[in-house]
Amino acid sequence: MSPLERLWAIAQKERKLIIGLMSGTSADGVSAVVAEIKGCGLDTKFKLIRHNTYPYPRGVKEKLFAAFRGEASTPEICLLNFVIGELFAKAALAVIEEAGLSIHDVDLVASHGQTIWHQPALREL
Repeated sequence: MSPLERLWAIAQKERKLIIGLMSGTSADGVSAVVAEIKGCGLDTKFKLIRHNTYPYPRGVKEKLFAAFRGEASTPEICLLNFVIGELFAKAALAVIEEAGLSIHDVDLVASHGQTIWHQPALREL
């Protein structure tokens, strides 16, 4: 089954189990949720199955705050990208297990990622 066919099959399901992941600029850790979504449009129903926050290790939090301040080098940010990705994956697996589910029960994962820089005003290069 192609990726597009897989997405289409998920979209056609009446009940979908979705993992949501995010981390804000407080850098407390990864917030993870398992949600059940039924229906679509105005008839959509949401049910919280499980949620938890998994704290970042101290060293990661310190590296994030250095990146927030613009003090991280490009190689450090690239490495941090992979470290954060691993922590997001571990959080997803943990919340799935805590919900008594298997990864095979999950239809998709939605992840905001980790914001390290806000630049709301448009600027020219």
